Amino acid sequence: MTWTFSKIWNESLDSRQERPVVARNRLWASELGKSDAELYLKLLGTESTNPPNSRAMRKFEAGNLFEWIVKLVLIRCGVYQQSQKWVGGKIDSESLEVSGKLDHIAGGVPKYEEAAKSIDSLLLPEFFTKASIAILDYFKKTYPNGLEEKILEIKSLSSFGFDKIEASGKPIYGHDLQAFHYAYNEKKNAAIVYICRDDMRLMEVLIEHNDPVLFLKYQDRVKRISGYYNRKEMPQIDPPILFEDGTFTKNFGAEYSSYLTKFYGVADQMEFDEKYSPIVVRWKRVLGRIKEGKEMTDNNKQALAEMSSAGFDIELIKKQI
Repeated sequence: MTWTFSKIWNESLDSRQERPVVARNRLWASELGKSDAELYLKLLGTESTNPPNSRAMRKFEAGNLFEWIVKLVLIRCGVYQQSQKWVGGKIDSESLEVSGKLDHIAGGVPKYEEAAKSIDSLLLPEFFTKASIAILDYFKKTYPNGLEEKILEIKSLSSFGFDKIEASGKPIYGHDLQAFHYAYNEKKNAAIVYICRDDMRLMEVLIEHNDPVLFLKYQDRVKRISGYYNRKEMPQIDPPILFEDGTFTKNFGAEYSSYLTKFYGVADQMEFDEKYSPIVVRWKRVLGRIKEGKEMTDNNKQALAEMSSAGFDIELIKKQI
């Protein structure tokens, strides 16, 4: 029987074992961007109704691949320190511990000679070889006395996701809290390194360990979830549609929730999209008519009533747009 590389590859990726769902009294740093309700159920050890499918698992492995590539380049540049360091910490005695593994720590005085000799053993593709040489030369000229040690959190995105980050200059919600957790507890600045999977674009978002705004955001998030957990109180489920930056959007966090079926009564992401995307489009069309000062049709008025029923303040929205 003829063997195929694709069969071996696909089977190896599909065979990855998920971490067993058990009750716990700590928060994972990587989950701080999830909804209150989802985090609460995870803490209780509630079995998910929508575990990661094969495509989601492959995205996870793609992220691991880019994380490994960055590690190789850091080694080649002589600034690699360590990876996968566990970092835990508590805000106060009443709050749950937050724990997680940072991706990489890099910096210090580059070992230029050792770095230059390591290229052959690393077997990097030509593209990364050129990039690492350019980075090494830049370090020599710009930081002759060495570099600040910094935490690097590597996130790979599609073109769509990367374009959004590039346009706003802001990290995805949750990524900032995860990186801040490491930075705050390690007393080192961090950078979220976004890599586009489609065309290899790369950008960084700086996360300072003493950022007062991020500290309050992080503290509020941890204390709020800890409060629900300590009171044994189920948080309110997030709405499926959000009003952000002057427009309506599907709630991305809701669409990819581990409890999608439990919370929203749909089988999967496709059904969620089929249910809520038409509503978002219809509501956006009404916003456009409001901006243009056009008279509301009966259908528009019905859409406005739907918005109000969903908990949105129509008069506030009109002011914002």
